[in-house]
Order: sequence, then C-alpha cells, then structure tokens
Amino acid sequence: MGSNLLRDRNMKTVFFVFLLLAGLFLSAVLLAQNGSPDDASKPQDENKKEIPTGEKPASEKVKKETPKEEKDGKKVSFDCRIFAVVSYYYSDSEPEEFRFEALWTELKADFSGINVVGLLDLADEDEMLRKAYIHIPLVSYEKWRDFFALKIGLIDVPFGYLQRQNRYDVLLGYPQILETSFDNGYGFYDLGVSLSGKIKTGSGNLSYEFAVLNGEYAGRWQDTTGHKAFAATIAFYPLKNICFGSSIYDGDRRDTITDVFYNRDLAGGFASIRYNEFSLLGEYIHSNENSDADRTRLTDGAYVEAGIFLWKHSKFWDEMLNRYYGAQILFRWDMLDPPKEEAMKFFTHHTHRKKLIYTVALSVDITNWARITLYWSKLDFGRYWSGYYFGVKDNDNRAGVLLSLQF
Repeated sequence: MGSNLLRDRNMKTVFFVFLLLAGLFLSAVLLAQNGSPDDASKPQDENKKEIPTGEKPASEKVKKETPKEEKDGKKVSFDCRIFAVVSYYYSDSEPEEFRFEALWTELKADFSGINVVGLLDLADEDEMLRKAYIHIPLVSYEKWRDFFALKIGLIDVPFGYLQRQNRYDVLLGYPQILETSFDNGYGFYDLGVSLSGKIKTGSGNLSYEFAVLNGEYAGRWQDTTGHKAFAATIAFYPLKNICFGSSIYDGDRRDTITDVFYNRDLAGGFASIRYNEFSLLGEYIHSNENSDADRTRLTDGAYVEAGIFLWKHSKFWDEMLNRYYGAQILFRWDMLDPPKEEAMKFFTHHTHRKKLIYTVALSVDITNWARITLYWSKLDFGRYWSGYYFGVKDNDNRAGVLLSLQF
C-alpha cells in the first residue's frame, strides 16, 4: 500500500513538472512571436520616427555591426525538446491501466558544428539519464564534414533500424525482439565511442556507424573488466525513400545474481520503403547467448509494419525534409521465437512457444506536435506449460489509445 501511494505521488510530481516545462516553453514561444508586452502596448505611430526628406535612414548611415561570433566564423545555438507519450489500454488478462509510456527531455547545444546532446527520461526515476555525449566532426572541410564524425559518452547503440528512431516517431512501440535483446529498452544506450558518417556514391548514399562500448547499459552497473562490446550498422539508400542495411553486435553481459558473463551475439537486417502515402518496414534479428555455465540460447525475431496515409496534413507534409503528418492506418506483424526449454517438454510436449502479436492502428496528427493513436492488438502466445499449471492465458486481446506530444 505504501509503495503504491509513493508511486502515485511520484507520478503526480512528474506530471506537474512536465506541465510546468510545457507552459514555460509555450510562453517563451509566444513572447518570441509577439514581442514583449511593453512594445505591444505602445502605439504603432510612437515607435516610428519620421525621416526628413532627402535624409538617409539610420540603417544606411551606419554600417551594420556583425556579431563577434559571426566574425570569427563561430555559431552557437541551443535546442530543447520535450517528448511525452501517455497511454490508456484495456486487456483481457490484465486490469485497465493509465500510464506514462515516455516523458523525455532532449537538450542539444551546437558550438560551430560540435554538438553536445543529453536525453533525460523523467518518467523513470531509476534510469533517468539515457544519453549524454559530444558529437565532433573530424573533417573541417564543408563538403566532407559528414564523412567522418566521432561520438563520445553515453550514446545510442548502433544496431537495427527502429530502436534508433525518435521515440515520438515509433508509433506502435518497440517490437518484442528489440525489447528482449536490449533489456526492455535500457540497452539501447551504452557508454562508448563511435565513428559514423555519410558518404555519397554513384548509385546512392551510404551511412555507417561503428562503436566500441562498455557492454553494460549505463545506470545499472558499470563493467570495469575487459569484457567490452562492439556494434556496427551500415545502411544504403539507392533512392531517398528506400533504405536497406544490416547490423551486428558482439558483447558480454554479466548476470548480477550468478556473476556469470554471458556472451551475446546479435545479427540482423532491415529494409524500409516509402512511396507517396505508402510505407513498408521490415526487420529480422537473430540472437545467440551462451556462457561456460549454460548452454547456447538462440532467439529469433522479426516484424513487418505497413502503413498508408488516408489524409495528408499539407501544412507539415514535407518529403524533402522527411516529415510526414496526417491520418494513417498501420498494421504490424510481430514475431518472437524464444530459446527452447527442454524441461518444459515433459509437461506439454513443447519445448517453446512463438509469441505473435498482430496490431491494427489509426494514427492522426492533429498538428506537428500532437498525435492520437487508437489501436487493437491480438497476442497469440501459443501452447505452453504456464497456461496449464499457473492459469496464465495463452492469448490476449488489447485495445487502447496513445497521446503523443512533442514541444
């Protein structure tokens, strides 16, 4: 009872902080657009001064001062963005629930091309810090600036396609294989250093990123041993809206209970196609875990997501900037084939069960910063021993609504 009350109070506090930040941000935007109240209260005629006939305006008399930053070729800019996803869903096997899916604040500072990035998850008290790194271009020549860049700090693990997208743009959440392979999303980020870049070729554009990582996602514990991880992703764009690529991950994870290191190898491929209002995304990932104290555990997962826009939000639809807003119907097929459990064969004659999730959704962008998503999912977990001996349902139907905001 006490822990539930404390959790409710914490959620209320987080919600209040979010509203406060949102209010401050909107107030700043309105002030920037409308000017200060003092200027607005003055009559328009008083702000204007008549220029005598034949006299040049002051703007032509005095040469415009150039800021020191522009003289030195230096530019400094700051950006703050807030992402929030709130959900309410009904389930056949679980009680109705209202919760924060995400409440993130992203801070970015640009010092003449050198970026400092931070990402906080305000809804997670235990793992609030998700990203904190510096991004440094290694070549100063403008045309080659994107070829080679270095990221140092708490960075995104360069693996796969969907997990590296903005959380606001992941409409139906992360698939099962990504959650399973990266510790329910905490493993999407790790301490390390990466080399990345984009290269233009005769047949298209090529992007890459290679990283050496700590091997344990930051916030839980730090690995001070020689067990590190390596991750890499390569993507090829033959056309602007067509992408396909592959990823690998090789690292060790320590079991905090048994203190045994597990070797985790991941390999996968992905493809994304968009044509006008149609979009198609698919990804396959294979996971291999083993240790001296345990046998090899193989996991396979895949998902296919298709979408079609019924209506374009013409004010914000921009294919050149890769921005798409409107009313969209989505369908996702999500499969997870977990490791075999030979001990369970004694009970049900089945060593494992495939977990299938079918989802249909309607997503509507009210504006470029607010989206409502209505969805229905069918969870088909197949025959398994837990359903027989512990009363756990093998199937589940779930429906809900998501409100996504970005400021």
